[in-house]
Amino acid sequence: MLTTVRSVVASTRAIQTALLVVSGLQLTGYMWPPSVQVTNRDTYDFVIVGAGSAGCVVANRLSEDPHLKVLLIEAGGDPPLQSVLPGLLTTLQNSVVDYNFTSENDGYSAQNLKNGVVGLSTGKMLGGTSSLNHMLHVRGNPHDYARWVTASKDEAWSYWNLLPYFIRSEKFEDQGILETSSARYVGTSGYLKISRQTSEDNAPIFAAFHEMGLDVVANSNDPFFTVGVSEPMLNIADGVRQSGAEAYLRPIAHRPNFYLLKNTQVTKILFDEKKNAIGVTAVNNGKAITIHANHEVILTAGALITPQLLMLSGVGPKEHLSSFNIPVVSDLPVGQNLQDHIPAMVVHSLKPGKPDKTPPNPTRFPFPITTAYTAINMHQTFPDYQVINAIVSPEATSLIEFCSLAFFYKDEICQNFFDGGRGKYTLLTLLNIMYAESRGEVLLRSTNITDPPIVKLGTYSNQNDLHNMALYLKDFSRIVNTTSFKHMGAALIDLDLSKCKHLPRDSYEYWKCYALSMSSTMWHYSGTSSMGLVLDSHLLVKGVQRLRVADASAMPNPISGNINAAVVVLAEKAADLVKEDLQPRLFYPYQNYLW
Repeated sequence: MLTTVRSVVASTRAIQTALLVVSGLQLTGYMWPPSVQVTNRDTYDFVIVGAGSAGCVVANRLSEDPHLKVLLIEAGGDPPLQSVLPGLLTTLQNSVVDYNFTSENDGYSAQNLKNGVVGLSTGKMLGGTSSLNHMLHVRGNPHDYARWVTASKDEAWSYWNLLPYFIRSEKFEDQGILETSSARYVGTSGYLKISRQTSEDNAPIFAAFHEMGLDVVANSNDPFFTVGVSEPMLNIADGVRQSGAEAYLRPIAHRPNFYLLKNTQVTKILFDEKKNAIGVTAVNNGKAITIHANHEVILTAGALITPQLLMLSGVGPKEHLSSFNIPVVSDLPVGQNLQDHIPAMVVHSLKPGKPDKTPPNPTRFPFPITTAYTAINMHQTFPDYQVINAIVSPEATSLIEFCSLAFFYKDEICQNFFDGGRGKYTLLTLLNIMYAESRGEVLLRSTNITDPPIVKLGTYSNQNDLHNMALYLKDFSRIVNTTSFKHMGAALIDLDLSKCKHLPRDSYEYWKCYALSMSSTMWHYSGTSSMGLVLDSHLLVKGVQRLRVADASAMPNPISGNINAAVVVLAEKAADLVKEDLQPRLFYPYQNYLW
């Protein structure tokens, strides 16, 4: 029987249902700190909202001081078994541990996605989105952080001043990396374990990129790396996903001054008459409770929920808040400046082969990957675009799973990809523009925190992005002319897109049409409460006191690559900023370590 998208999706949904039943057995419950019993009007020194990567980091670092009483609140519960096992990542999106947000249909972009909307996966469990993401560990380029310096007007956010935080957070376990000249720039004793995926299957892909002018490098996280191709660093170790919860919460479960409150939805930030954040209101076990903070409330709920919570609490654009009769505490452009990496999926058929009948190993990433960073001008010091390449075995359904369940492409798109590669290996490529100028926004849908926010991605709202993406896709298309690809009989799988079929293949106009038709998301949303606009350089919210934001929404712009590593470092820095403000004469900020 021929494999169809519908059959694969139905099978995956059945697996999700089965895993949901298994998760009811709480097989992973022993791994995580228990939830505390909270009484109405309980008081803590710090109340941290959101146990994603950032919240886990901040809670860990602040509770290092035994004199501080730290509470971390998470709307979800424990990560299930499918989150712990890296190979089951395709069963996590669009499940009960995902908020399942979607963008608004703009009638322009993403029209080859189901219903014309983008699936905005956001983790609802300990570890947040790091418990369901694709686990690539990417630091970004020094150029990225120079932009943070410009926005914040603070050199503390430069790459070189943040480098000690990268080193402090990381625990690289790849001996090959540790024996290279870049070893001095990687961490070996941090909480976040990092491995490198290697595979002999990647050799022809490396050869093809080398023909295109890219060097093969061992460590694309080296601070002096600009363009090249490598095998990825992954947040996987010992067969386990290294989420924020695994890395930063499990080790501190014993700390008597650390408190974790699960399955609790924060509904509002409380302010006194002097605009001091004094606590939060929340719903726990169906009951409304108030929790007070002696020092600060710290928001780490992510780039979609943090702005929603700020606006519901009166911090946001005056006109928008007034339309919901929300009293304005501070008139700020919260929810604006939404940014993301815009991808397009391209698939090539490779050499013929037989289906791999070896059962997949759930402790490993599903298939071999390479990541390339390149630029139209190869002499510049930062990449224009990122290419993530996955080699899929003949007849493997993972191509459909990623296409349909992760990226939301329509059934006919995914079926064409699969049929075009029947009996052959395929190369699934995600090409992402690194420095998009388009901006979107997050708005309130209602005054109820449980109603998803309105998310307008603004994809290709700036025509420069669409122009550049067409150039990048055309530049990448040269790969089919390399000796390596010709040797494998590689060919682009033509989707015969209705809006593009009249255009000459491989022309600039064709790739421009393709980019718009196939636009989606890399789930790298950021910037919605950013430094310079909403926050000062210490991540404190302007116009109020004792309220800080320490997640991806604080980023003035995303880095050139997957953003989880940058979120971790931003949170590491945030924790030190809090300590510095607590003990300005005794504490020496980590960024003073000069390189």
